[in-house]
Amino acid sequence: MQISQDFLPYKHKTLILVCDSSHAKFYQAYERNFELIEEIKNDRIKLDDTERYSTQTGGGILSKVVDEDFKERETKMFYKKLADKLFDSFHDEKNSKLILIIPDGDKHVLTNELHEDVKQSLVHAIGKQATKIPEDQLVKMIDEERRITLSL
Repeated sequence: MQISQDFLPYKHKTLILVCDSSHAKFYQAYERNFELIEEIKNDRIKLDDTERYSTQTGGGILSKVVDEDFKERETKMFYKKLADKLFDSFHDEKNSKLILIIPDGDKHVLTNELHEDVKQSLVHAIGKQATKIPEDQLVKMIDEERRITLSL
């Protein structure tokens, strides 16, 4: 999509990651171009799948395996996967700047997984749930954040 003249152009190739713990969209922005380049959904394992996540007791009774930390580990694994993709993208020098849009509660989980070189490219980290926002509203939201930074 072409970015309207009302919005700031991107002077550098910028990778924009919009994500939450189960869904990620990678956009690339440069000058007035803004395009979705990849979308990833985390195929969550169903904990109620009795055949795969149960054990049989000595008395022949099926017992469900309960893993209280499963969701946290699964989220961390998904963010690790995203951090690796970001590293590959910046390692190949396809991009020079990074904007993250991620819920505030998950921001530290992803940023802890980022390689130092990728962290150096991070210019904005917006704490919002935005995976379902249409592209035109996403462009507007990012532009507002970029203008706030410029005015400081």
